[in-house]
Amino acid sequence: MGRTNTELAGALKNLGELQGTIANNAKMASIGTLYLDMSHQIKNPLVVMIGRLESLEYHLEKDDPNRRYLDIALEAGWRIQELADNFTAMGHKKWVEVDVPTLLSEAYGMAGLQNHKSLDTDWSYDDDLPKVSGNAVLLREGFSSIFTNAMDAVGDKGLIRTTASRINGSVVVRISDDGGGIPSEIAEHLFEPMHTTKEKGSGIGLFAAKHILEMHKGSVEIESKPDQGTSVILTLPAMAAT
Repeated sequence: MGRTNTELAGALKNLGELQGTIANNAKMASIGTLYLDMSHQIKNPLVVMIGRLESLEYHLEKDDPNRRYLDIALEAGWRIQELADNFTAMGHKKWVEVDVPTLLSEAYGMAGLQNHKSLDTDWSYDDDLPKVSGNAVLLREGFSSIFTNAMDAVGDKGLIRTTASRINGSVVVRISDDGGGIPSEIAEHLFEPMHTTKEKGSGIGLFAAKHILEMHKGSVEIESKPDQGTSVILTLPAMAAT
């Protein structure tokens, strides 16, 4: 009788795991369809927008001061187009080999376009840092959101320290700032959608970053104390050596 109960318990456990796998696969299939639909819906008006901007650029004189603003608008349009293309790639689950230091450098540069500040930076990477597998554009967007928050935290001047290490089969990125820190009652809600402490914030950046990391089987954690700065720890599975 005891053996029968044990076998039944094992069968129920396996059934539960199978149901979880089926539910997760169905969820991922739905997410893939959503990405493909989003890409299609974004691209249609975007093609018109970029076309009109490029036409306007063609008709402006090269020394026209308005070309600078037009170039910024076009760059934003091309960035949206790149994201739309990658929504398609996400829908088809097309992963590529990604170099983390290159990604971090690009993400910091993107964040800097929105935060015109004179900040000190410190970068440190393991010499044998492995590549990760994923969607480079979406990962860059996620990292950029973290850098943007770090830049906001330190004010007009401050230090942002970035490290990337190989730890137990994972690539662990730590982005730290020397700002004022985050009270614990606020920190526990940072990754909730629409939650923000900024006057003009949307509350989407950190939520999206967390979602992007989790889609890549990674994770995001925060370590922070008032007046002692904040560290965001991002973990991604390392690619196996070939």
